Amino acid sequence: IVPPDEVDVGLRYARLEHDPACLDALMAMADDMDDRGVELHIVFAPVHPEYRDRYPRELAWLRQTRQRLAEHVSARKGGTRLLWLVDDPQFSQIQFFDAFHLRWPATEGLSARVARFVEGQVAPASSFGSENLSKWGNRPIRGPTVSMH
Repeated sequence: IVPPDEVDVGLRYARLEHDPACLDALMAMADDMDDRGVELHIVFAPVHPEYRDRYPRELAWLRQTRQRLAEHVSARKGGTRLLWLVDDPQFSQIQFFDAFHLRWPATEGLSARVARFVEGQVAPASSFGSENLSKWGNRPIRGPTVSMH
């Protein structure tokens, strides 16, 4: 397989429909995992900075979803933990393939970050904002060196 010389990079997504059933399903799954004594780790993955700027309603919905989910799991005092990376500044525009998918070189950093979270080395999304995660030993996430014209 020969990759193309250039890849069309853009958001590829417009405004998304909000389905309240998704939050209900996440809360039910968290309850079920807590009842079974299983730790559940929910990661709100990075979102392209331009998408966040262009669709602030989507970002507000994600924040509300995170807050409601955090309140729900906090009330149960179970093993569910949340990691908020949606607006993490360590993920730059060049690291995204589209609005929601990282390019391959950036996935290594994301995977390492999630692994540290699962191991308890990264703070959970308890502050409901972009945390200063440098105190948790996070390395900068390096992306590809690309010239954009």
